[in-house]
Parts: sequence; C-alpha cells; structure tokens
Amino acid sequence: SVMTQARPARCSGPSAPAWGAAWVYARLPTKAADDPPVEATQLPVDDLLRFFEAGPDAPLFALLGRPVAHSISPRLHGGWMRRAGRAGLYLPLEIGTADELAVVVRRLPALGFRGANVTHPWKEAALGIAVRATASARECGVANCLTFDADGPSADNTDVAAAEQRLGELRDVGHGPGGTVVVLGSGGAARASVVAARRIGARPVVYGRNPAAVDRIVRELGAERGDLSAPRPAPLVVHATSVGREPADRLAVPLSALLAPGGYLLDWVYGAPDGEVARAAARAGAGYEGGERLLALQAARSYERWWGAPPPAEGAGSHPAEVACAA
Repeated sequence: SVMTQARPARCSGPSAPAWGAAWVYARLPTKAADDPPVEATQLPVDDLLRFFEAGPDAPLFALLGRPVAHSISPRLHGGWMRRAGRAGLYLPLEIGTADELAVVVRRLPALGFRGANVTHPWKEAALGIAVRATASARECGVANCLTFDADGPSADNTDVAAAEQRLGELRDVGHGPGGTVVVLGSGGAARASVVAARRIGARPVVYGRNPAAVDRIVRELGAERGDLSAPRPAPLVVHATSVGREPADRLAVPLSALLAPGGYLLDWVYGAPDGEVARAAARAGAGYEGGERLLALQAARSYERWWGAPPPAEGAGSHPAEVACAA
C-alpha cells in the first residue's frame, strides 16, 4: 500500500517524537539531491531519520506565504543540508492572512524552528513583525528572511543581494550598458530589484499597474516612474509581477515596448520557459532568463544566515528543474 500526508501534516511528521507517536508517514529515500517529492508534504524517510537521530536540537526551517506548495525552496535547502551532513528540515507552510503570519511566527521557535523564508504576499508584514532588521530589509521596506533569536525574529532581505549579484553579472557581460534598468512590478521583488539596481550604479525606472504602490517605490527608494501610456525601451528589464505565477494575471504593458532590440529580460518567476513573459521576450528579439538563479542566490544567503556557513559549493547556484514559480 501507499501512504501519503495531507497538507496540515507538514509539521506533524517532524514533531511526531515529541508527541510520542510510534510512526509517521514519509516517502521513499532520496535517490538524488534534487529528486522532486511525489506530493509537496512528503519528506524523504532518510531526511526524517537523520533529523530524528540528531536529537531534540535539530532545527526546523519554514517557507511562509501563499501559495507555497509549488516551491522548490524545500528541495534547495534540503539538498544543501543533505550534502553538508546537517540534520535539519525545511517545510512549506501556507499562511492565509497577515494576522496568521504574526501568530505563526510567534509560535514557531517553541516548535524548534530556527528561521523562515517569507514569500508573496507577506514580505512587508514580515518586516513589521521583526524586532530588528538588516540595512537591506530596512531600505527595501520588506523582508524575505527571518531568523528566530531569543528576543524575537530578526529580518533580512536576501533578495537584494541576489538581485545585486545577478544584475552586476549581466552588466559585466554587456546587458544594460546605458545604465537604465526597467523594473516591471511594484511588490517585494520589485522593491528589491530597485535597491539592487541603485547599488550597482544603474538608474531604475519602475512600471506598474498599481499607481499607489509605484508612488511608494518612487518616493521611498528613489526610482523613476515609468509612464504606461508612453513606455520607453531599455536594454535590461526585470520582471517582478505575478504574471507566470498566477494563471489569470496578464502583463499591464506590452514587453515589446519596454525591451530594446537585442535586450535582456530577467524574470523573478521561474519554471515558465514557455510562459507569457518568455514568449513576449522572444517576440521582442530579447534574451530571457527565468528566476532559477535568483532563487538559488537568495536561498544560499538565507542558508548562510541560519547555519553560519555557506551551502556546499556543488549546487549552490543550481537551476533546478520541474519548477512552477518563484518563492
């Protein structure tokens, strides 16, 4: 017979020994570091055994957001911990409201959680929960990484470092030579992209369908406002909207109007090589890059904050397959 876990059981497996449970559901042992799970809640039996055998001090980590079942962050962190011989587990936990986020974050440390990544739509709320924050998180006004200290959660924004590194790499190979980076979107990933663009000396221009959110970015982060009615093409565009993640969403402005001929589009959404954004880039004669590298770069920085050391070099910049959207 085959036994699986339902979504509410994401924490029950690792917590089973504390509750005196005699057994727990799991999936077959991992064959490779990036083996996809049969179902998002199932943990490999070898990972669970390593976690249980390490004793009560083995840490837990979480991904908090909505949706999270698609995320490959657990696979990234799980693979790194496995290769490093670390006995931790990384669990996706779907959070329905900002109030629920506050309650969950308050309770997680007592359950053995050392830290959590926070994804859409709770990055701004995560910063408000923290008792302290890094300069990157304060500058962005949003956080995607929480570390649970004795006196409360510390917030960081590892998206900024990831975007800064990737934008710098692209600039160094000739993308965006004019110094302008167009950012399409007005949420947490867009804010991180604007901060990163400014740090590498570029001029960020923001386009978005939410005027109030764009106003905040322009006012708080020093970006320029793009005019949706008269878009100006740039050699480098960062896509930071939910298009590609949410099936019903559509681009607010034609990408062909934003991408200069021979330009390059960096997408925060991953796992959609044939999606609307990638197709639009192809029609514009521009290069396209999904968000796999951005995800791996920000995840590696979260891992280092929690463990005090970077992840194993093998796979630290990997581009995992079988993915659906950025986390």
